[in-house]
Amino acid sequence: MNRLPFFDDEQLTRWFRQRKTELSCMEKPETLLNHLRDHDLIPEDRYERVISVKSKDELRTSVYELLRWIEKKQPEKIRPFWTCVFRDSIMEVYPTLKKLHSSLSDGSLESEELLEKKRKGSLNPTKLAKGEACILVDRKWYTPSEFESLSGKSRSKNWKQTIRCKRIPLNQLLKVG
Repeated sequence: MNRLPFFDDEQLTRWFRQRKTELSCMEKPETLLNHLRDHDLIPEDRYERVISVKSKDELRTSVYELLRWIEKKQPEKIRPFWTCVFRDSIMEVYPTLKKLHSSLSDGSLESEELLEKKRKGSLNPTKLAKGEACILVDRKWYTPSEFESLSGKSRSKNWKQTIRCKRIPLNQLLKVG
């Protein structure tokens, strides 16, 4: 499902900014660059500069700079950029794009934004042990499953795995006390 229409330009720009490094690290970006040029998302001179780079490291740097240029100088092209790179034929060549498309489709962008807005929740282990609403977010208590839904992870069957503290799953934290 194409979820791009559900996001505003500011959301897609923020997501683009956060994914530039990941995008610049894709192996053999020539096909992607050709595709972007063919759809008038990058000008010929910039395309030529990037495509002429021989070293792998310099190529990554050049692709990153090209993406940075789009972000800073051509922000109106960010939505068309995502539309362009999320075509099936391009995603088949680049697993990174397929993964990004999946994360956009499964609600990860909304989850990230919600977490940015809400910042984080505080877990009260005493309330957790009693089976009560135990996660405090903006002065409201949530059960683990409610917190999962709030963060966009409601499809998960294991809240102890999806609720994290500093990227460590709650089930691991519970094991160590």
